[in-house]
Formats: sequence, structure tokens, C-alpha cells
Amino acid sequence: MQAHRALIFKLIGLYCPKGEAADDAWNEIYIQVHGALGSFRGEAQASTWLYRVALNTLLTMQRKAYRRPATTAVEAAHEPGHDPEARSDAAERLHQAMVRLPEADRALIALHLEGFRAEEISETLGITANHVNVKVHRIKKQLQQWLTNP
Repeated sequence: MQAHRALIFKLIGLYCPKGEAADDAWNEIYIQVHGALGSFRGEAQASTWLYRVALNTLLTMQRKAYRRPATTAVEAAHEPGHDPEARSDAAERLHQAMVRLPEADRALIALHLEGFRAEEISETLGITANHVNVKVHRIKKQLQQWLTNP
């Protein structure tokens, strides 16, 4: 997991608020990865498999959190570890736009931006490589629209 720490934290950033929730997500992913390690058959790259386990864990956590009262944006801004100046303005705007995407689109574009090939993304998400390319194109257009017309 340490070799792919940055990738996992970028994914966590798309699905969890900063602070304690992000730490909880890292810990839960760590537990899930170690629990599923015996099922890793080596058919996919380790990074692809790890990304899939992390994504499934985050989606499960998000579904559980949906049943609980949500933290407001104001409360989140006052959580420990929240540093609004930590990112550039453009990176923050992109992050905020990506958070607006549906879960599946968020996962897909995050993989694409991390440099995964369409074939690897299709294997991870269970869709065809052609569908990945079409969705990436559509997601990019949507993000561009949101970023130019906030």
C-alpha cells in the first residue's frame, strides 16, 4: 500500500472529507486490502487491484455514511487537518467539480487522471475499454463546462 499511497489518498480525497474521516478511510482500506490479499490472483496489476479494493471500500463507507447525518461544509472547514490553502486554486476548483460527478464517473476520471490505460480502467470498473473512452470524453466535457461556467 505504501507504494501506491498517493493514489489511494487522491481517491480518498474524492470520496471523504478531510480530517478524521479520511484517516478512517485509510485505516478501513488497509484492513480490507490485508483481508483480501489472499484472493489476489495476480491477473491484474497490483495497482489496479488495490485501486478496486480501495474504491469498493470507500463506496461501502459512503453508503453507510449516507444513513447518518452529514457534516455540513462549514463544519468540515473547521475539522483538524483542513487546509484550504494547501492546493492551488485551479486544483481546488477541479477537485470540487470532480466531487459533483456521480460515483462511477468520479472513479473513472480519477483512474484516467492517474494515467491508467482504458484497458486497465475497463478491467477495474467492469466496462468495455471503448465505453471507458466514451465516458472519459463526456466527463471531460462536463468538467470543462462546470469549470468555465461555475
